[in-house]
Amino acid sequence: MIVSNPPYIAEGDPEVAPDVLRWEPHGALFSGPDGLDDMRLIVSQALDWLRPGGVLLVEFGYRQAPVVLDLLASSGYREFGIRQDFTGRDRIAYARR
Repeated sequence: MIVSNPPYIAEGDPEVAPDVLRWEPHGALFSGPDGLDDMRLIVSQALDWLRPGGVLLVEFGYRQAPVVLDLLASSGYREFGIRQDFTGRDRIAYARR
C-alpha cells in the first residue's frame, strides 16, 4: 500500500489563505500550473512499487477529481475511483494494481 498527501495546489491559486502561505513551505503546497505535477509522478511510478492487488491512496484538491480520474484511467490500474472527505467533497483517489 502506498499512501500520499502530496502538494496539490496550483501555482498562483488565489484561494490560498495568507496564513497558510506564511507558515507552510512552498514545496509542501504547490505542484505546478494545475497542482497535479506530483500526482502525475506518483501515479506513474506507484505501479513499479505495488505488488499485484496493492493499493494506492492519494489526496488531491476538491476540484481536481475529473483530471485525476483521467490520469488513473490512462495509467494501467485494474480498479480505481474517488472517495469524498467529511464535507462531501471529492478528496481521495484510490487505485489497485
